[in-house]
Amino acid sequence: MKSMRLAIVGHTNTGKTSLIRNLARERNFGEVRDEASTTIDVSSVSLSHEALSFEYIDTPGLEDAMGILEILDDSKPLQSKRDELARLEAFIEHPRYQLDFDQEIKVLKQILKSDLMVYVIDTRLPFLPKFNDELTLILQTHKPMLPILNFLQQGEYIDEWKENLKAHGIHHYLEYDTIAPPQKRRIYEQIAIMFPEHYQAMRAIIDAEEKEQIRLFERSMELLADFFINLLTYQVTFKENSAEKKVMERLANDVTELEARTIKALLALYRFNRDDVEYLALDIEQTRYNPDFLAGDQLWDFSVHFGKGATVGAGIFAGVDALAGFTTLGAATATGAILGGLTNSFKFYGNHLLNKLQSKGIFCINNEAIMALMMRMVALIGLLNGRSHAEVTPIILDDSKSVTDDKEAIGFLRNFVEHAQKFRAYPDYCTLKGESLSESRKKTVEKLGKELNMHYQYSLMQR
Repeated sequence: MKSMRLAIVGHTNTGKTSLIRNLARERNFGEVRDEASTTIDVSSVSLSHEALSFEYIDTPGLEDAMGILEILDDSKPLQSKRDELARLEAFIEHPRYQLDFDQEIKVLKQILKSDLMVYVIDTRLPFLPKFNDELTLILQTHKPMLPILNFLQQGEYIDEWKENLKAHGIHHYLEYDTIAPPQKRRIYEQIAIMFPEHYQAMRAIIDAEEKEQIRLFERSMELLADFFINLLTYQVTFKENSAEKKVMERLANDVTELEARTIKALLALYRFNRDDVEYLALDIEQTRYNPDFLAGDQLWDFSVHFGKGATVGAGIFAGVDALAGFTTLGAATATGAILGGLTNSFKFYGNHLLNKLQSKGIFCINNEAIMALMMRMVALIGLLNGRSHAEVTPIILDDSKSVTDDKEAIGFLRNFVEHAQKFRAYPDYCTLKGESLSESRKKTVEKLGKELNMHYQYSLMQR
C-alpha cells in the first residue's frame, strides 16, 4: 500500500491540531486551547484507506524563524538555490543550535521527512514580518507546500495573505475552515492535483469517504427508529392510589434515560464526546445541569406546532393520561382515560390491558410528546452529521437549532407516528429494562429506519 506523510506546520494557534482532528475524525487528538504553545512536541495519527494511507504529523508552532534565518545568512554564501537545502540540513544537525531552536528544529525535521507540508494560516491576523520569515524558512526545505487559509468566517486578512503567498511564488492555496462542516474532499482533490501519481488513489478515497458518510447517516436513522419504538411501546404501571407526582417523575426519568442512551449511541457513532452535546434534561453521568424535565417554559423550545395550535408546551407529558381511572391530566372514563394521541387504543391493547385496569393504571407517552422528542433527535443528528471534529463548542439544542419550522418534516413525522400506532400493543419491544432479542423487533426497527432514511437523507445531509 502506498503512503503519504503530511507535516502540518505553521505559527502557534493557527489551527494545526484542529485540522488533523477534522481530517482524521479524531475528536480527542492532541490538545486545543486558546493560548500559546499548546502543542510542544511532535505527534501523529494514521488514516488508512484501501488505496493509500495517510500519516498526519502535528508539529509545534514556529516561533523564531527569524533567528534561524539570521544564522543561515551569516553562514557560507550560497552558490545556487539548490544549496539551500544542504545548508539547512547542516544547521539542523549542528549540536550548537539544538537547545535554542529545539521547537523549530522539530518542525523542520518533520517537513524533511514528509511528502507534503501543509501550512496552516490564521486569516484573522495580518501578514506580519514573522510570517514572512516563516515562509522564507520552510520553503528552503524544498518540499511541496499546501497553504490552508483557516478561520475564514472571521478572516479579515484573506486577500492580504493571498497576495503575500503569491509574492513567495505560491499560487495555489485552499480556503478551508477547520471548525466548519468538514469538506475533506477539497483537500483530497488538491492533493490529487499536486501529486498526479496518486490521482486514482485519491478518487478512490473520495468515493470511500462519501460512502462512509452515507453509512453513518443510515445507522443514525436506525438509532432514531430504535428510540422511536422505545418511546411508542413504553409502559409503566402504578396502583390507582399512586400520587400524580410520583407517576410523572417515573415517566420523566424513564424517558430521559431512553433519550440519554440514544444520544450516547449517536455520539459514539459519529466519534464525538459526551461534552459535545448539552441540552435540556440530559442527566447522563450527572455532569450537566438537571432542570425540571416537566417545566413548561423549558419544554416550550421543543414544542411542535400544528395547524390547529396544538403544542406540547405545557410539559412534555402534559397529554399523558391514565388508563385506569386516573383523572389527573385528562378526561377519564369509567375504565380510564385514553392517552392523548392514542386513537382506538383498546383495539390494540385488547383484554390484556383491560384485565390490568382492574387494579392498576398503565401509563404511556402520547403522540405529541413523542413527536417533540423525535424532532429534537432529528435536529441533533443533522448537527452531528455536519459537525467538525475540531469544534470544541458544545451543541446546545434549542429552538434555533430544531427543525420545527420545517412543515414538510413535521407533516412526515406526524404521519409516521400515527401509522405506527399498532406497535403500542407490543410493550415487550421497549428495551428500557433490558435488550429485546426479538427478531420481529429487529425487523421493525430496520424497516422504520429505512423509512426515516428515505425521507431525511437529502434534507439533513445537506444541512
